[in-house]
Amino acid sequence: MSLRFAAFKVGNRPRFADARPGCPAKRGIERARERGATLLEASLAATLFGSFIVLANHMVSEEVQRKRAIILGRDLRQLTLSAQSYVASEYAELRRDLLVSQVADAAASINLSELVAAGHLPSAFAAGGGHSNSFGQGYRLLVRGVNRSDSSVPQATMTGADLDADGDGFIDSALVDGDFSNGEIELEAVLASFGGSEIPRTRGNPAIVASGLASAGFVHAGRSARGPYGNWSLDVGGFSGLEGYPEAGRFASLIALSGYGVLNFPSLDSRFAPSASGNPFERCFGLDETGEAYANCVTGNRIYAEAAFQSYDSDGDGDLDEFGTIDDLHFLRMAPAADSGTDGIVDIFPSISGVLELECPVGGAAPATGTLLLDCPRVRTSGSLQVDGAVTAIGAVGAERFTATALGGADLTKGVYAVELVRMNESPEVEKPECADADSHPEVFVAPSSFASPDGDPLVGIAAFADNSSDAKKWVIGMEAVVDRDSNGDGLADVIALDGARDMAIVLGRCS
Repeated sequence: MSLRFAAFKVGNRPRFADARPGCPAKRGIERARERGATLLEASLAATLFGSFIVLANHMVSEEVQRKRAIILGRDLRQLTLSAQSYVASEYAELRRDLLVSQVADAAASINLSELVAAGHLPSAFAAGGGHSNSFGQGYRLLVRGVNRSDSSVPQATMTGADLDADGDGFIDSALVDGDFSNGEIELEAVLASFGGSEIPRTRGNPAIVASGLASAGFVHAGRSARGPYGNWSLDVGGFSGLEGYPEAGRFASLIALSGYGVLNFPSLDSRFAPSASGNPFERCFGLDETGEAYANCVTGNRIYAEAAFQSYDSDGDGDLDEFGTIDDLHFLRMAPAADSGTDGIVDIFPSISGVLELECPVGGAAPATGTLLLDCPRVRTSGSLQVDGAVTAIGAVGAERFTATALGGADLTKGVYAVELVRMNESPEVEKPECADADSHPEVFVAPSSFASPDGDPLVGIAAFADNSSDAKKWVIGMEAVVDRDSNGDGLADVIALDGARDMAIVLGRCS
C-alpha cells in the first residue's frame, strides 16, 4: 500500500491510481465542487436582492417625503397669503391695537380665528380647536410695532409709552404722519407655527421651497428664520414671550417688515383696489360688512377669487408670446347680480370684459381691433337686444326685439333689414324675412334701380312691385314702364314689361 502510494506521487501531491473518468472518487470531488458553486451563487443572489429591496425602500421613502413636503408647503402658502391679506387690510387697526398700556410691549399674538372672522380664511380654519399642519403644529400671526427710524438690527419692540408719550390715549401724531424723518411706527409681522413635533431640516427646507413663496421661512436653530435657499434671514427674537413663538423646527414666514410694508402687497394688477392684495384668500373684500353677502362670505367655506390669465414675454425680446387660455371649457356660469349691502340696490354685476372674438367651430379671419366678431353661419338671440352704438348694417338677427339707442330707441325688428338688388331677366324671387314677433308680418318695398325702353320710346313713368309666389316664403318681383305711345288708340299711354338684363330693382324687406 505504501509502495503504491509512493509510485504515484507527483511532487508532494498524491494522485490516486483509480482516479479515472467515471470512477467514484472523481464524481465525489465534482459533486463537492458543484455544491460549493451553488452556495456561492445563492449568497450573491441574496446580497443583490437585499440591495434592491434597500434601494426600492429608499426610493419609496424619498417619494413619500417629497409629497409630504409639498403638502406642508401648500398649507404654509395658503396661510401666509391670507395673513398678508389680513395685515394689509387691517394695518391701521393693528397699529392702534398695539397701544394696550403705558408699560406693555407693543406686540400681539393673533389667532387664526381673527383672520376667519375678518373674511380672509374659510371658517374651517377655526373649527375643531383651530388649524394645524401634519406635524401637529398650530399657527399664530405675531405682530410687533417698531420705529422706522430705529437703525439697530434687529429693531427694538416699541412699548406703550413709546407710542403715547403724552398719555392722551392715542398714538403720537409724529409716529403716524407718514414723515419717516421724525420716526414712524411700522409693523413687523411673521406667521409662526408652534407646538407639535419638531420638523427636521430635511423636511422643513423642502416645504418652504414647495410653497412657491419667497416670504416663506423655517427656523433652523435658535432665533434665526431663513427663507427658501437661504435667500433671507431674520432674527425672530423680538417676538419671544408671545404665544406661538416659533422654536427650532417651526415655520416663520415674513408678513410685514419695517421699510417694506406688507410683503406681496399691493398687487401689481391695477384692477385691484389699493386696500386689496388680490390673492385668492381675500375672500370678502369689497363687500359691505353690514350686509347679508358679507355675512354669508365670512361664515362659509367658499374661496372668492378673480381668475386672471396674464400674457407675458417668455424670451425677453419685448414681444408677448405666451397668452393665457382656458381650453376645453363646456360651461361658463356667471353669478347673478347681487346687493352687497342692505340698501336693496343691486350693485354687483357679473361681467366678461376685454373679449375680442367669440369663435365658432368654423373659424374665420381675425377681426379688426375694437371689433367683436361673431363668425357663425347663423347668429340668433332671444329676448330683447339693445344696440347702444351707431347702426351701419343690420343682419338677419332672429331677436324678438332689436332696438338702437343711437336712433332714438327705434325698433329695428320692424324696420328694413333685408336689402337685395335683382335683375328682371332672371324671373326674380326673393325670400320673405322671418318675423319673430307674432304681431309682425313680412312687408316688401321695391324701387327701380336701372331701366331702358326696348323700343326707344320716351318714358313717362316706372313701376316696380312684388307679388306672392307659389312658394309662401317668397315674393315674385316685377317692373313695368309707361311709355309715350298709344298703340291701341285708347287715349292712354302704353304699359310695357321691363324684363331685360339692364332692368334692375332694389328690394327692401321688413317686418310690419
